This record gives sequence, structure tokens and C-alpha cells, in this order.
Amino acid sequence: MDRVPGEGDELLPARPSVLERARRLGPLPYSALGYGPPTPAPRSLSNELPQLTEWMASAMDEWWYALGRPDPYKVVEVGAGDGSRAARVLGVDQGFRDAQAGHLPLESPAFLFPGGSEEPDDFGGEGEAGVPAATAMGPLITSLEELPALKGDGAVIAIAWLSRLPSDRVEWRDGRWWEIRLASTSDGLVEMPVPLVDDDLGGARSQVWRRGVPASPPEGARYAVLAPASDWISGALRVAEEGILAVVDAWTATTEPLEPDRRPAMALDQFSPLRRPIDPSPQALFGGLSVVSWRLG
Repeated sequence: MDRVPGEGDELLPARPSVLERARRLGPLPYSALGYGPPTPAPRSLSNELPQLTEWMASAMDEWWYALGRPDPYKVVEVGAGDGSRAARVLGVDQGFRDAQAGHLPLESPAFLFPGGSEEPDDFGGEGEAGVPAATAMGPLITSLEELPALKGDGAVIAIAWLSRLPSDRVEWRDGRWWEIRLASTSDGLVEMPVPLVDDDLGGARSQVWRRGVPASPPEGARYAVLAPASDWISGALRVAEEGILAVVDAWTATTEPLEPDRRPAMALDQFSPLRRPIDPSPQALFGGLSVVSWRLG
């Protein structure tokens, strides 16, 4: 057994709560490590910020025109960090609200999402339930903890968000598949390989991850099972009646072995049970980033 984290201390910290859960419940799936650490300006994106914001501004205009220039047109940026990227686009999670307010004038969600605020305790949503969607006066900016339900047309842009989501691990060793689970010992959290029965992780995690993996992988090759990311996209596809979901991240067409000290790339083949994307393969942008887009609704 190996000490955790086995893929880089910075990317997968062994939280005390995970150690305690493993002690009480037994070996846990790798996804129990939870979300990757948020950063206001991820180092992998900081050098690409000018190109990224230029792409965002251009893409948002293109989608708006394609929908017939609806008013209001709602754009949701997932994992917006401190708001500096959105501020740059307009110019060409709860922990970030104060930082966002330093870059952007934040409005009450009631002005953007008619039918009541997503956060009534902060903004008095119940009293503003009848507020209509603002028209002909944008842009209006707000900050929410979760994806809102958008009435009408809109766009959802997720940048380096899916790669932060939890994922499980499988490894090819001794001619069979093993799930890498997390066990609690007196030395801390350790990796525990558990043989898979019929190569099946079970439930939603079952066989999807194997579609792009060779029949005989290299000895010791480890792969990420991206079920939480797939679940997130499945939910995001339903947030608006029409529009675009654009996911910018490190994408690959098929599942590839994990690289040391790297978060897993998003493997498009693992999202095959979902709706077909607009393009059949990830569209390269810059700096190792690609975008995959789906129709909303």
C-alpha cells in the first residue's frame, strides 16, 4: 500500500475528515478526497488569460447571435474565481464573493432570475419573487453557490472546473483491474488496491471508463473514472430551455493513463451516455486547453 496522496500533495491533499471517515467506514473510493483546491487565478490559466478572455467574449457574442439576440441573455461562468476574468471579458463559490465584489458590481440574484432569489437569506428573495427579468440594461452580474435554473435562453461556461471535481481510480496490475481505495492506518491515509469483480465498479461508475482503454494496458497503468464530472454535465444540460454549455479544460478524446502529479484530463469517451456534443471531438484552444460544447435544453 502507498501513502496518499499518490498523485501529488498539492493536487490531492489527504484531509483529516477523509482519514476519519475511512477509519469509521472502511476503505473509501478515491473520489472521497473531494474537490481539488480552488485558486483565484489557476497557474495553468494565468498565462492564457488574455487569450481566454478574448475567446470568451467572442464566443458569447456568437452564441447570442445564433439564438436570435434574446433579451435577457443569461451567461453563467462556473468556477469564476475572484471575478477578474469576468471583469476582463466585460472590458474588451461563497469564498470568492468578497474578492469578486472588488472587481465586479454584484447585483441581487432576484434581478437576474425571476421567481425568487437562489439565496433568500442574503437577498430577501421571498419578497422579490415577482421581480421580472431585467431587459435592455445589461450587463448585470451576480454570484451564486450553485447553478441556477435559467428561464429562456442562456449559456453556461465552465473553465477548469471539471478537472477540480472528484474522480475515482482504477489500475491494471497482474493481468486484472483493481480499484484504488483509501484506507486509514496508524501512519495515515494509504492507497489500498481492491480487485474488481467482473471489472465492474458498479452503478453509474460501471463500464463507461473502459470504452477507450486498451484491452491489455501497460502494467501499472492507472486511469481516472470521471463519474462525478459526468453527473455534473448531466445536470448542467438542463439548466436552460435553449443555449450552450461550453466546458473548457484539458480534454482528451479517449481515456488515457494518468500522468504523475497531474489532475486527470477530461476524457470525452466517458461522457458518451450523455447527449452528443456539438463537435465529435474536443476543439483545441491554447495552452493545452480544449473546449467541448453541448446544446442546452
